[in-house]
Amino acid sequence: MLRLVLVGCLTAVLCFSSLACRRSDAPVVSPEAIEKLRVEMLVKLKDPDPRARILAARFLGGQGEKGKEAIPQLRELTTDKDPEVRAVAKVALERLEGTGQSK
Repeated sequence: MLRLVLVGCLTAVLCFSSLACRRSDAPVVSPEAIEKLRVEMLVKLKDPDPRARILAARFLGGQGEKGKEAIPQLRELTTDKDPEVRAVAKVALERLEGTGQSK
């Protein structure tokens, strides 16, 4: 079940970040589906599986204003025992907080 959820989430993330999904034959994902996924990813930040935490942090880091709700949890993940989780959480925080952007 986790694998199915992760594959579905990864597909959505890749679709939204890829120019290839802008073709007219690309599937359309409703705002409601994105919101549901965002809520699910907030929960996945506490998942025991580091792969789930990584996927959730990547997704939420790309959500702009709506992803900012995850900032406290992402800060916690910067001290995670898994080094990849820590690294992805830091990148997500930088994106959400605007760190490293030129003004």
